[in-house]
Amino acid sequence: MNRPVAFILLMIFWLAAAPGWAIGYRGFLQPMVKSYTSKDGIVPFKFDALRLEITSSYGYDISWLVRNDIYLDNLTEERLTARHEIREAYVDYYTPAGDFRVGEQIISWGMADENNPTDNINPEDFSDPFVEKSERKLGVLALKSDIYLGNWLLEGVWVPYFKASVLPDLSGDYSFMPFPPGTPLPSTTEPPQDPSSSQFGLRAVKRGQGFDWSLSYYSGYEKIFTPVMSGPLVTKLIYNRIRIAGADFASDFFGLDTRGETAYFITEDEDGSDPEIKNPYFQYVLESSYTFENDFKLGLAHAGETTVMIDDQTEAEQEKLIFPRAGMQLCMFSTNAWLLILEKEFPDQYISIRSPVIHDAANDGMLVRPEASWSPQDNLTYYIGLVLFSGSGDSMLGSFSDMDQAYFKIRYSF
Repeated sequence: MNRPVAFILLMIFWLAAAPGWAIGYRGFLQPMVKSYTSKDGIVPFKFDALRLEITSSYGYDISWLVRNDIYLDNLTEERLTARHEIREAYVDYYTPAGDFRVGEQIISWGMADENNPTDNINPEDFSDPFVEKSERKLGVLALKSDIYLGNWLLEGVWVPYFKASVLPDLSGDYSFMPFPPGTPLPSTTEPPQDPSSSQFGLRAVKRGQGFDWSLSYYSGYEKIFTPVMSGPLVTKLIYNRIRIAGADFASDFFGLDTRGETAYFITEDEDGSDPEIKNPYFQYVLESSYTFENDFKLGLAHAGETTVMIDDQTEAEQEKLIFPRAGMQLCMFSTNAWLLILEKEFPDQYISIRSPVIHDAANDGMLVRPEASWSPQDNLTYYIGLVLFSGSGDSMLGSFSDMDQAYFKIRYSF
């Protein structure tokens, strides 16, 4: 734990000891079993087995939250390993001018579901890359302010220290990200852990009249390292600066829940002349869904990426080999993807069925994730699901065709 986070925790514990504070808690216990369906062995995975959030408030002006997570994983060992993490620890201060939050926190931008080109403040844990984004995101020490001006929200974020994303272990099943097994790599060179590495973001959100939209700007670092090559050898792993301008919207058109996002990523290779750094690029997603009277939801989304400043076909082929280190995780394996959303609720039986489908149209790959849940009590839910891969060997999804998975989990909330 770094010193600023320790200071925030001490401040929270001091506040908790003051008179007038009422302590509350919530969380869940979530055991899970996961295994392959097409080969022997246990799937390497990481999941949140126990979450405990402790909260409190003092009057209407101050509140705080500490979120403790205990993870179980077998990503690098044959047996399960427990890991404890303080995922969030922050203090909120509410004023007539706006709300202010300081501490370790998770900040989410974007109005699309799951795939958000504009959401780049928090690093992610890709050690199990196919879990939900909310579980992948890691907290960062930040100061956030929300200023309300009528139907406008002006959000400012300052992150004084750099924090990198976590990549899969090179010896594990997900070692394709971003190097194959056996690749000798030097240690990473991170930005200095001082205010010279500050990152910041600004966002203006307009809500009302059935149409919400926002404009955003982020100046910071890519959270995934870039290799510096000398011939066939990797000599350094560095984290490059990046600037991102984005826009998004959400609306209800004739009962259709329609959302979209786009962002322009200005990399360190601003003029497209460095073959080791990705050229500037656009990412976009447009989605629409409709929920019928029988509680059946049908949706379709298209997501993609376009690299700019391409001079010739040779450079175009080179750029295809450099995956994006910011924006949508989806674009790490496809520059042209379709997403099908299928959901059905059975309220009388407390059953829910969903089956998102991702089709990598650029490389002919597919991922299907059917899941059924049953909630016999308000605080108890059973889940059973599959993770199914298919497609050509040119597709990253297709290369996992022998890694189909099944899982069962129980969530008890308190």
